[in-house]
Amino acid sequence: MKTYSVTRPNGSVQYFDIQNVWNSIPSIQQLLKTIQGVSSIRFGLGLERLTFQYYGELCIVYDPEEGEGGLFYRICPKIASESQLDLSQIHSVFANHRGVLSQLWFEFRSKEIR
Repeated sequence: MKTYSVTRPNGSVQYFDIQNVWNSIPSIQQLLKTIQGVSSIRFGLGLERLTFQYYGELCIVYDPEEGEGGLFYRICPKIASESQLDLSQIHSVFANHRGVLSQLWFEFRSKEIR
């Protein structure tokens, strides 16, 4: 999956964005369930699509474009400016994931090129 991460000077991932075209909230929830350290996944309210605990710190999946039909979801600590949490493990799982819609699209595109 294509991701766009923001890293700190030490290389840790502060937050990252994923395209919402290929990713439904239930599919994001399912991916989060596979990650060690993630717990208490809940559907959020308003722009916060999901909330979850990552090693005891509250994190969110939200629409950073404030409901303007944005193309991305952001995954970050709830209070990102105060957090030193490293989201590298979560980012890696999302970056290496190939969802069903994504797989179908790339299969279609590879046949089209032939």
